Amino acid sequence: MADALALNLTRRLQEGMPLPADWVAELARNDEALRRVLLRLSASLSAEAAPLPHDFLRHLSGALYALPALTLHKLTVACLCDPQNPLQSGLPLAQRLDEAARLLLGRGDEAEILARLRRLLPPDPPDLALMAQLERQQDAPALRIAAAHPRLLPILVEAWESGSQTRAGTPRRLALARALASASPQHALPLLRELFYLAVELCTVWSEAGGMPRHFPEFFWEANPLAQQVLKTVVQLEPVCPQAVNLLEEIIPAHYNVPEGGFNGPTFSPGVIEREILPLMVNRFVSPQAIPALVHLLQQDYPPEQRYEQTIWKCTLQWLTNVSALTTDQQATLWQHGYASPDLLTRALALLALGRQRPLTEQTWQTVRRLLRSSSLALYDQRQREIARLNRQGADFVFDAPGQVFLLKGVAVALAAEWRQSPGLLTPAQRADLQDSLRKAASSFQRTLEARLTASSHAGFSQEHSPLRALALSLCDAVHRSPDDDPDWLLHPADLAYLTFVVSERIFL
Repeated sequence: MADALALNLTRRLQEGMPLPADWVAELARNDEALRRVLLRLSASLSAEAAPLPHDFLRHLSGALYALPALTLHKLTVACLCDPQNPLQSGLPLAQRLDEAARLLLGRGDEAEILARLRRLLPPDPPDLALMAQLERQQDAPALRIAAAHPRLLPILVEAWESGSQTRAGTPRRLALARALASASPQHALPLLRELFYLAVELCTVWSEAGGMPRHFPEFFWEANPLAQQVLKTVVQLEPVCPQAVNLLEEIIPAHYNVPEGGFNGPTFSPGVIEREILPLMVNRFVSPQAIPALVHLLQQDYPPEQRYEQTIWKCTLQWLTNVSALTTDQQATLWQHGYASPDLLTRALALLALGRQRPLTEQTWQTVRRLLRSSSLALYDQRQREIARLNRQGADFVFDAPGQVFLLKGVAVALAAEWRQSPGLLTPAQRADLQDSLRKAASSFQRTLEARLTASSHAGFSQEHSPLRALALSLCDAVHRSPDDDPDWLLHPADLAYLTFVVSERIFL
C-alpha cells in the first residue's frame, strides 16, 4: 500500500497534477510512503528531471506540522521538506529530502536533533541585519516593538501565510512544543521553558501595543495556543522530575502576571485544567526526586486568585495519585492542604492520592470506611452546612452543584475496589469490615435516597466537559468501567457499589 501510494503521488507530481489535500494529509501520516516519495523526488531533482515541487512541499510540511502525534524526527523531516528551510541547513533541496528520508527510519541522536530544532526559536541575541529589513518596511509600530523586544525581531519579519491569522513560523513553533513530548525531560524542558517565555512575551507585547484595532493580533493568536501546548507537553513528560514541577508552577499562574487583556480566559482556566490537563497526568511515573517539590507546592502561599481556582493544587495532587511511597509528614501535608480544601475535586484528588499510599494509614482507612458507611442524606446535609458556614465566613469559592456531594463517596467506593484487589494489603478483619461497609453503601435504601437527592441537582456536565475525567481514568479499571464511559458514575456511589460488588458477586440484598 505504501509503495502504491508513493508511485501514484510521484507520478502526479511529475505530470504537474495537483494533489488533493486529503492525499497530502494521508502521506504525512504514512512514514513508509512518505520516505519513498521523498527519495523519488530527491532522485528527480538530482537528475534535474523535474521542476522544484515547492507547492507540494509547502502543503506537505504544513500537514506534518499539524500532526497531533508528532515526534522530533518527524518534525525535523517537516522542516527539511519546508521550502522556507527553517533549519537553515545550507544544503540543496535534493540533499535535504534525502536526509529527511533517512530520518524517517528513526535514525539520529536526540540531542543533535534538538540542537537543530532550536533554530525554530528566535535567536537571542537576534541577527541585527533583520532590523534593516524591518526598516525598509517602514512599519513604525513594529520598529518600536523591535527596539523594546529585540528577540521578537525575527518574528516581526516573518511572512504571512495566505488566509492565516498568524505568521509563517507559528505552525513550526506550535509543532515544536507538541513534538517535545517525545523527548526526554532533560532535553525537552529547557526548550519548553524558552517556548513558554516566548508565549508570555508575545502576549505581553500584544496587550501593551495599543491601537484600534489592537496592533499585532497575530501575537495573541500564537501566544495562547503556544502556552497551552507547552503546559500539555510538560505534564506528559516522564519521569516527572523537579524541573517539570518548577515549570508547572511558573505556567499555571502566568495569566495573573501578564498585563490585562493578555492570555485569554480559557487558556489556563480551571475548566480547561480539569478537562484537558489533569487527564494527561494520569498514570505518569513520578521520580522520587520530584515528590518533595510536589508536596512543597501544596504548602505555598499563592495569590487569592489561585487559592480560589486551586488549579496548582489539583495538578499537584493528580501527579501524586501516581505515587505510593509518601512519608508520614508528606501525607500529613495532603490531609492539611488537600483533603481540607473547600473544593470537592481537590479533596477527592487528595483522598485518591492518600488511598494509594502503602501501607495504608489508619487515618486513610477510617476516612474511607466512614464515607462508605455514611448515609447519603447525612453527607448531603453535611455539605450544605459546610457551604453555609464558609459563606458566612466570606469564603470566595464557587461551590459545586449539590449532586456533586457524593463525589468523595464515589472515590471511596472505587478505592475500596482497588484495595480488595491488592494481595496482602488488608488484614482479614479489614477485608470483612470493608465488605460489610460496601453492602451498606449498596443497599436499596441508599440507592433510592441518592437518586432522589440528585434528581433536581445533577452536576450538569456533559461527558466532554466533565471535570471528573481524570479521576474516572484513574479509577475505572478497579470498578470495571471503560475509560470512554461518562465520568458521572463517580457521582452515584450507591449504584457503583451495587454494580461493582453486589451484582458481580451475585449477592442479592
